[in-house]
Amino acid sequence: MKLNKLILATALLSAMSAPAFAEMYAFGDVGSVAISNGGSLSNPTAFRGGIGWGDNEIIKSELSYLMTSDASYSSTTGNIAMSSSSLAYGIVGSVPMQSVSGLSFTGRLGLALNSVKATASGAYAALDGMSATTMQLQWGIGAAYAINKQVSVRASFESLGKFKAESTASGADFTMLSAGVNYSF
Repeated sequence: MKLNKLILATALLSAMSAPAFAEMYAFGDVGSVAISNGGSLSNPTAFRGGIGWGDNEIIKSELSYLMTSDASYSSTTGNIAMSSSSLAYGIVGSVPMQSVSGLSFTGRLGLALNSVKATASGAYAALDGMSATTMQLQWGIGAAYAINKQVSVRASFESLGKFKAESTASGADFTMLSAGVNYSF
C-alpha cells in the first residue's frame, strides 16, 4: 500500500506543478461500461470529469475522477449493487492527422485508484458493506476533433483496470466506450 500512496503522491505533485504557461483544459465524458468476470452484474454508465495540461499538442497529462452508476443483479433470492469510482492520472499522446484539419488520434496510459463498495441483501448478504481500493493500470485509444481553438470533442475505448470488492478478490475487468468534450482555457 505504501507504493500506491507514493505513486498517487507523485501524480498529484506533478499535477500541481504544471507550469503556468502550459495549455490547460477541462473535460467531461460519459460512457458505457462493460464488465467482464463480474458474473451477471448489469453494465453501468460512467461519468468522468477532469483537467489536462501540456506544453505541446503531442503529449499531455490528465487528472480525472470517474463515477459509475450501480452495477446490479437481482434475483428471487437476493440483490447486490456495486458502486465504483476511480481517481486517475494519465499521459495522453496525440497524433494529428494532416489530411483532416482538427482530427487527431490519441493513446492513453495511466494509473488509477479504483474503489468499489457493495450493498447486498438476501442470499448475497455476506457481501454487504464489502469495499476495497486498489491501484490499477489504465490504457485507452481514441480520437479527438477540434471544433475551434477552445472546444474539441473526443471519443475513446479504455480499459479501466480491475475493480474489486475485496483486495484479495480476482476482481472484474471494466472497459468503457465514451464520448466527451474538452474546453481549453
